[in-house]
Amino acid sequence: MTSLNFRPTKGSVIVELRRKSLETSSGIILKTSDAPDTAVVFAVHPDIDSVLVGENLLVNWKGAKKLDGDFYTIKEEDIIGVFEE
Repeated sequence: MTSLNFRPTKGSVIVELRRKSLETSSGIILKTSDAPDTAVVFAVHPDIDSVLVGENLLVNWKGAKKLDGDFYTIKEEDIIGVFEE
């Protein structure tokens, strides 16, 4: 598991971006334009009970702030929904 020296403040969630892509038979990875990028919850402020670590989310990325690599911090109100498994 990746480690970040960052903890979410009140109302914030740290997520890891999961890009939707297709891989060709020759190994070329293509971004699919019809599927939105999703995120996996990495850390949650204790005051947030609407999502849990490890859940897959659909996110409004306009308010996201990049932390490191594919990690972002978002506000709880930028969570559009949780994918049921």
